[in-house]
Amino acid sequence: MSFEVFCFLLLININSVAQTLDIDSLRQSSVNLKLMSTIMSGDGNSKAILKNPSTTNLKGYKVGEQIDLLSGYNIRILRIIPCKIVLEVNGLVEKMECEKGKYEARAELANISRNSLDEFEIVPPRFILLKKRYSDKFDREIIKACTKFDVDPQLVKALIKAESNFDQFAVSHKNAEGLMQLMPETAKELGVKNSFDPEDNIEGGVKFFRYLLDHFEDDLRLSIAAYNAGKNAVIKYGNEIPPYPETQQFVKRVLSYYDDLSIN
Repeated sequence: MSFEVFCFLLLININSVAQTLDIDSLRQSSVNLKLMSTIMSGDGNSKAILKNPSTTNLKGYKVGEQIDLLSGYNIRILRIIPCKIVLEVNGLVEKMECEKGKYEARAELANISRNSLDEFEIVPPRFILLKKRYSDKFDREIIKACTKFDVDPQLVKALIKAESNFDQFAVSHKNAEGLMQLMPETAKELGVKNSFDPEDNIEGGVKFFRYLLDHFEDDLRLSIAAYNAGKNAVIKYGNEIPPYPETQQFVKRVLSYYDDLSIN
């Protein structure tokens, strides 16, 4: 038997085993990837949407396809079920699950760009159910940016409600602009070309908020305060919410909106 034939038969055997295995009994994969969603389709075209948290790159894969988001590994999708996948990692069969099921989506709730699988929008079912609360005008832009930077879309919607009340042309007395009220110099640093363009503004604002979450170790109160008063102001007061009435009220408003949006 040639080596090529042996490899082919081994591949068939692995695929067959993967379809019958109890996924819950498999070892959790330790590769540095996140399963963001499973887009289920009955025609054999189901996709697993994976993200490399180090590079923030996203891509969709079908069963049998090689994963090229991570160097140094030979990874292939063997099976896709709702919010879980079976992987072959360097010859070992492992599983991966959506983080807390947060981004599980049905095919009809997801839109993957026909031009590039690297650009896609995922609408979690919970978010769909809450669309009528406040405004749903910019939901697609919010979801796209939040998927890219791994931020809760409900939280971003609460920020926009507090900052501009969904007025894309809003300008504050301090000259902060657009939906997420970006200062011109901050917008420039974030690569935002037009603060009054919803997609551009939201992507910049979510990118900046992700930076604050990382700096303050996912502390929502401090990150929200820093979004309003600046990172240095929070640090100045010993990593506490600054004693500015405007900032303290802003944090309370955002968290109140966030609670409201999070109610099922």
